[in-house]
Amino acid sequence: MTSPSRALRARTLGLLLLSVQPLCSLPVFAAGSSQHYSIDAGPLDAALSRFGAQAGITMAGSSTLTAGKNTQGLQGDFSTEAGLTQLLLGSGLTYQRQDDGSLLLVPSSSDVLELAPTAISGTAYDTSLGRNDGLVASRTMSANKTDTSIMETPQSISVVTRKQIDAQQPQSIGQVLRYTAGVNGEANGVDTRRDTISIRGFDATTGGGIYRDGLRQYSFANQSRAVGEVYGLERVEVLRGPSSVLYGQSSPGGMVNVISKRPTDEPLHELVVQAGSFDRKQLAADFGGPLSDDGVLSYRLTGLWRESGTQIDYARDDRQFIAPAISWRPSEDTSLTVLASFQKDRNVLGYYALPRIGTLDSSRYGRIATDRFVGDPDFDKYDVEQWSLGYQFEHHLNDIWTFRQNARYSRSYQEQRTIYQYGLDDDQRTVGRFGYLGHEEVKNALLDNHFQAQWNVGRFEHTTLVGIDLQHASTNQLGGGNVVDPLDIYAPVYHQDYSDLDAFYDINQRRQLDQVGVYLSEQLKFDDHWVFNLGGRHD
Repeated sequence: MTSPSRALRARTLGLLLLSVQPLCSLPVFAAGSSQHYSIDAGPLDAALSRFGAQAGITMAGSSTLTAGKNTQGLQGDFSTEAGLTQLLLGSGLTYQRQDDGSLLLVPSSSDVLELAPTAISGTAYDTSLGRNDGLVASRTMSANKTDTSIMETPQSISVVTRKQIDAQQPQSIGQVLRYTAGVNGEANGVDTRRDTISIRGFDATTGGGIYRDGLRQYSFANQSRAVGEVYGLERVEVLRGPSSVLYGQSSPGGMVNVISKRPTDEPLHELVVQAGSFDRKQLAADFGGPLSDDGVLSYRLTGLWRESGTQIDYARDDRQFIAPAISWRPSEDTSLTVLASFQKDRNVLGYYALPRIGTLDSSRYGRIATDRFVGDPDFDKYDVEQWSLGYQFEHHLNDIWTFRQNARYSRSYQEQRTIYQYGLDDDQRTVGRFGYLGHEEVKNALLDNHFQAQWNVGRFEHTTLVGIDLQHASTNQLGGGNVVDPLDIYAPVYHQDYSDLDAFYDINQRRQLDQVGVYLSEQLKFDDHWVFNLGGRHD
């Protein structure tokens, strides 16, 4: 945008006159003529003398006006008037043209510097899906499936932007939500295996309350929850309260919608190398920009590699993550964005819970080490591989109607062997333990189609949404477990044989969900002051 001219003002002190007698006129200057000047910065009186000599002008008079003043100098070709103006810049002095054509040096009533208009170019991102370079978001896509102002949405919404994420440096989505009111992002404690989120006291994880790019990430059981990589996200939105009209069966406490990073119009090149405690090593990269000169094609490639221990002995937090994306915009009315991701986690992580006696309460054996591992490093593992491929299509049919179609197919495979403690014996040093082993595969296929109409009647502004969504999800789960030998938590003995647990591999189940829903939503604004949301759904 172009900023208006600005004036920098400084008050002059006293009334100063340059004169041979009370007042002195400078000789007549040849207007319009140009001459090359080379005058260094320094005292103003000396510079004026050099200026007069180079301009062929006799400079005479008292130095009262110029005493103690400096000039920035004069380099280049100038007319006499322009050169004198440049020399006097910031001195509190100016000149006036007299009736005889001479220019008279006088104090200025104010030292005014007029700057030429300055063009400032840049891009302000404040959309519900793209980049937002600010700390606070003003728009959301989660509440109404339309790009809507948060202030005009009659529901409680919180948005954690990318800038806030970068400032806080959270390691999980649960940590992203630590400052979000009404949300417990770590309801199962600090657990790198999965995100366990509750909103207003209701489980939002297995209850279908976690969404990615507006499509649900359904998990059938505690063990099959999807884990999100924070570095691959543009923002995290929390919608508190029921949201079933647009999204179907979900947690009554609310929903969390994580928004993936998308292709950018401007070149983006970021490389992050990090190291930390517990032998943590992490390398992350984020690249994006146009693929064609006309901007029709653009891309984004985000990746992360990490090897790390944790505050618990033998517990790992290793990850490999890559998320390519490409956008195609053949016209202003049509866009297609393809989003993909692959993630592999290699963890050894038991429950962090330790007995109350020896931690919160004293024990005759002293305090239990907070890094104590209650499993077995030769047995415990928690490995997850998950990938997804989807797209988001949008086409403006005319000035009123817009069609959108979002789709995604994802698969995840989880294998775990875990030994965890379930209580302290009466001797105050031995904990009972339970061993579990199993694996599970989850598949999700989702499709959401809707038409949006924006139309006005008198003082009413309408945004009407009508759509249909479908989901197919299935899981195959095998597993089982049994009690294993207890552990002396003050003097643990590891590397034992737990092969007999295979005999308790007694869980073998398949579950499937097929769902179709039709929904209608109306956002009604009256007189620019009243906003109403109406909607209905049938599943």
